[in-house]
Amino acid sequence: IGERPNVRSVFLRKLYFLVAVQFFLATIVQYFAGDFESFRKFLDEQWIIALVAGCLLALLILLVYFLRSTFRRTPLNVITYVIFVLVLVYTIAYFSAGDLSYMVTTSLTILSLSLFAYALTTRLDLTFLGGTIYVLGAGLASYGIFLIGTDMPFFTLVWVTLLMVTLGFYLIYDTRFLIVGQSLNSDNEDPFISSIIIYLDIVFLVFRLLENLGKVFKRNRY
Repeated sequence: IGERPNVRSVFLRKLYFLVAVQFFLATIVQYFAGDFESFRKFLDEQWIIALVAGCLLALLILLVYFLRSTFRRTPLNVITYVIFVLVLVYTIAYFSAGDLSYMVTTSLTILSLSLFAYALTTRLDLTFLGGTIYVLGAGLASYGIFLIGTDMPFFTLVWVTLLMVTLGFYLIYDTRFLIVGQSLNSDNEDPFISSIIIYLDIVFLVFRLLENLGKVFKRNRY
């Protein structure tokens, strides 16, 4: 719609890479929390830090969502992103629950890098058809890694993989329409800020699904 496709592809490359950095760091910190008892003990004892981090995380997402034009400015966008990553990683590490949370963050890292690779290979908009190979490939890769490297139950591996694949298709949709907007004008968006807003979009997705399910049940009832 009047915008050069390569501008959008550059925007999406930066966005997916920044999201991948978030989950990669979360995976690394979870590894240290699992292998170093002193670090795990510190996380468990300092629950007040996790509470503050969680509140700050939610506050940052809301502020960025409603005041995105303000937070787009440099260097505020970079500073906000760094603070967001720090509190996100700490919150994930505090609530991590063994192999399951480790698999989730690892799978999200692989998924983000896969979409980043897809954005590198095309100058056109990301499509569901083109992204299928990359999304399914990321799901199968994470499934295979944890099938071989862990003793997690089979059905746990399956539902986490299906969840990651579903999220991958939603990310393609979300970054094409919800973040960039119906005008598809990437020049008005900042990848640092968009990598934060995307979390609230996922929450909205859950509410929309619940709303649609409610309409279906109500229609069947009457």
